[in-house]
Amino acid sequence: AGTSTRNDAKSFAPIGSAATPFTGTFDGNGYRIYDLSIQRTGTDGNNAGLFGVADGADIRGVTLVDAKIHGNENVGGLVGLAQNGTVLRADVVRKRDGSARDGTMKTEATDNVSGSASVGGLVGMLKDSTICGFSQNAATVSGKQAVGGLAGSAVSAEIFDSSNTGYTSAEMNLARGQSVGVITASSGRAGGLVGDAKDTVIEAREARAATYN
Repeated sequence: AGTSTRNDAKSFAPIGSAATPFTGTFDGNGYRIYDLSIQRTGTDGNNAGLFGVADGADIRGVTLVDAKIHGNENVGGLVGLAQNGTVLRADVVRKRDGSARDGTMKTEATDNVSGSASVGGLVGMLKDSTICGFSQNAATVSGKQAVGGLAGSAVSAEIFDSSNTGYTSAEMNLARGQSVGVITASSGRAGGLVGDAKDTVIEAREARAATYN
């Protein structure tokens, strides 16, 4: 399994890489991780997320709250590139009214997860893997192409009993006291659940707020 250390110039270094992927089980036991920050560009920004590359891994029971993750290709809140594994009961959300630790309402308009291609709220690239167990994205996600609420791109994957929730504008979300879950692709292929899917089975509960610029 891969390990990680903090990098002050780029904030958190993702757990697992193409050379040394995370291969174990991570159970967050229902805990929340607040304000995770990953800021990477160029090829150094490929496979960005709490876990950079996960191969045959089981990631479950964790919620990212108000993360700010920026990369290049394969960018996800939880996993940049997930292959041959499972994401179960995991969420990526923005702070909502009353949920912030200081009791204030979240009003910033910054994206939670952003990149170039294959950008997803939970997983950037989902390959031969599964998202299930009522996993949810309620964070803002943006990129150029292949942008989705749950996964940016999915190949030979399965997604079920999971959702992306939100509305089409930050103002409407804040007025209703809801989490923001707007999905934006500047060059197309945006989806409430998946931006670009191939040979993938999707049986999810709901999808909202896919927008194109």
